Amino acid sequence: MIETPLKTAAEMLVKKDCYRLFSDLRETFSTSTIAQTYYLPDIFKKVGFHHHLRQALIVNRIYDKIMFAETVCSNRAWKVKIFTDPDAAQNWLMTFNKGRRPLSLTKE
Repeated sequence: MIETPLKTAAEMLVKKDCYRLFSDLRETFSTSTIAQTYYLPDIFKKVGFHHHLRQALIVNRIYDKIMFAETVCSNRAWKVKIFTDPDAAQNWLMTFNKGRRPLSLTKE
């Protein structure tokens, strides 16, 4: 279930006083439906994400369902943007709230 890793991320963000999240999803596979995607902002709120959080999601390719997720989040005042280029994602994150480092949830 998606809520468990998101809750862990939310706790880390609060603990580190971080408001930017770089999520590399290129090695993941989504099985969510359009209906489940519609409720993604509700899940963000439920797990403890703050509305001022800026999230960059890195994917291998842009497809309809992932763009729907970005639109749903944007329409509900969540700052979520989809990227295929990690450098572009990091640049987007760094244009916000200078002085704070983004929390990276990539494998190192």
